[in-house]
Amino acid sequence: MYIDAHTHMAKYEENLYDVIKQIEENDILTISVSMDTFLFEKNQQIAETCKLVVPSFGVHPWSATHYSYKLGDLVEPLKTASMIGEIGLDFHFVEDVEKYDHQRQVFEFILEASKEMNKIVNLHTKGAEVEVLEMLQKNKIEKSIIHWYSGPLKHIDKYLELGSYFTFGVELLESKSIQKVFKKIPDDRILSETDNPGAWEWLKKEIGMPELVLEVVDKIAELKDISTDDAKTLIQKNFYQLVENDEHIDPEIKNRLSGKLY
Repeated sequence: MYIDAHTHMAKYEENLYDVIKQIEENDILTISVSMDTFLFEKNQQIAETCKLVVPSFGVHPWSATHYSYKLGDLVEPLKTASMIGEIGLDFHFVEDVEKYDHQRQVFEFILEASKEMNKIVNLHTKGAEVEVLEMLQKNKIEKSIIHWYSGPLKHIDKYLELGSYFTFGVELLESKSIQKVFKKIPDDRILSETDNPGAWEWLKKEIGMPELVLEVVDKIAELKDISTDDAKTLIQKNFYQLVENDEHIDPEIKNRLSGKLY
């Protein structure tokens, strides 16, 4: 299977039929993160139509100001979701420092719940790599996916010590700085992503489609000097390693992952 460990299915609009068709034709296990409760509901609806889509609940740091005063609204979706994300902090794209405490409140609340429920978290760290790391350490988070890391290389080892996995997406295709990050990550912690539909649009002014993950895996193979099939298997093994003992992940998904490996 291909693994897209971070995408936003609920952000697609009129072309959702074609998106699901690409996922099914290419056998892409798709972790669809949410930025708020509304998008989580949409992700749940999409997942009902495609078994390869796993809806994940989170409040993105860009949405945190809407939830910092009503944290109770997050309890039920946190219980419902099999994975948690996209969550974290953003001190780069969010320039208004008055919003940072709102981000911290929401992130801390969700991290505490995730730890208590023993759920995997999918993390946004842009411009806040040190503080996110410290909060993971404080809450003893051992199962995390670091999405599109572009921060200082010196912090990577600390994330790895916590057991974090790192996703690489479409920017890996061309960015030398992201390729430097990639070279710092051990083989057994690498995952692929697309951050569709917005990442490709941000880079190339085109809506990103699921098949982009095939190009990402090809690039991973090139950088590792291995075959595409070996890269695909490596990423699948890594994702299976992450979810194998997670009681919240659908057993059918774990069976499909393991069945294609052994």
